[in-house]
Amino acid sequence: VQLADALESEQQSEKALAVLAKAEEVLPYNCIPLDYSCATIAELYYKLGERHKADALIDALFDDCTQRINWVANLKPSQRRAISGENGISNTLGILQSIYLSRTIEGINPEKREEAKRLFEMGLPYYNENR
Repeated sequence: VQLADALESEQQSEKALAVLAKAEEVLPYNCIPLDYSCATIAELYYKLGERHKADALIDALFDDCTQRINWVANLKPSQRRAISGENGISNTLGILQSIYLSRTIEGINPEKREEAKRLFEMGLPYYNENR
């Protein structure tokens, strides 16, 4: 991701896209846990004019976040307290917050930004109950 970002910064779009394509070939997004780096990859796709790929990655992030929030919501409070931040809700909320608050994700559809905010607000009560 860092190489693709550097290439994009140097206006070497074709090389940046090739790096992202190779990364996805080696580690397909559907085979790895989705995290902050996926939001960064989506941002690069937006910058490189690959809106379809960026939107697909953001949608996959939203699906993953929704599943995690629903999973946490269905746990008993004692179970939610027992899980770590990585498996709990904090990482998910961080990803969503980075999408809806970020002004650096150029090209993101305003509806997607609002969806991130909606999901964040849906998960926030589960985060706050342990505070």
